[in-house]
Amino acid sequence: MCTDKNDDNNAILAKGQNEIPDMLSQMRDAREEATPVFTDFVNYKNFHGSHVFCFYEGEDGYYYDPRVKEYLGTDKFITLIAKNKKKVLRVMELIQRNEIYNNVRTMFFVDHDFDESQPLNKDLFETEGYSIENYYVGEEVFLRILRTAFHINEGNPDQEKCIRLYRKTFAQFHKIMAAFNARVQFKHTISPDGIDCSFGNYNNNRLVQISLGSVVKKDEYEELLKDIDNRLDADAKKLKKIKNALEKEQNPFMVFRGKNELHCFQKFLQLLKEAYNGTANESTVLELQSNNNGIKVNFDPMNHPLGTLSQYANTTQKLIDFIVAHR
Repeated sequence: MCTDKNDDNNAILAKGQNEIPDMLSQMRDAREEATPVFTDFVNYKNFHGSHVFCFYEGEDGYYYDPRVKEYLGTDKFITLIAKNKKKVLRVMELIQRNEIYNNVRTMFFVDHDFDESQPLNKDLFETEGYSIENYYVGEEVFLRILRTAFHINEGNPDQEKCIRLYRKTFAQFHKIMAAFNARVQFKHTISPDGIDCSFGNYNNNRLVQISLGSVVKKDEYEELLKDIDNRLDADAKKLKKIKNALEKEQNPFMVFRGKNELHCFQKFLQLLKEAYNGTANESTVLELQSNNNGIKVNFDPMNHPLGTLSQYANTTQKLIDFIVAHR
């Protein structure tokens, strides 16, 4: 009996010894994933301990920074850029599990995408829509741009004409892009991790032809969807179910993939600008009273839109409340 007991103890000990390297390896891998931004945080904290630390995905600071400054009431904040959503969440985990950072004010910002919502966390802001780009494309955003960049105010008959074009363009765009967005949602919700399919490779220039008041599929549209399906090993019945739900979506401006939404808006604004300035090709006919005043539209919607259009983008009450809570 003693021998059996010793054997059991030895087995348990051996198992524990085998698990320790695995645990250490996992901890090391987790830390390595976020090492650059985490290291920057530690270094900045030593010199700016009273500042607020903001962690963003990629270039999202172009949207968040001016809003943080406005609603925080100070410019004493440090911005730290993680590569993607996963790395923002990883560095948040590293910071929040260490008690020595409990008194450091931090804010972490991520896109919702088509993922499950993140668990509630007082220091984490998750976009209400797919991504921050969706805050740039609503009709109220367009009205601000008309007023400031095109000098078309409320009550001007040109405003209603432009709004009709905007609505018609996006209605057609959303109808076509529902199938594409079904693939995006399929990847986020059904496909296993590690699938090699980057939707950045399927931009609007390859999928659709956008004109003022008109959007049509390009010839390769269906072939590109088939290519995505092959990469995802997508189930046709599940895709159809997702697509049907997306076609009924009441606010596709917020739900559909943000980068495609913003690119459509950029293209629309560029075409509207050309029509307004009289530089459009002959196939584009848009008679506006406002463009007879000799004033040209000079802003460039195609040049770095996250920065150029940030002043017009929507700011939700959820975001305001989140920032104010970190004063």
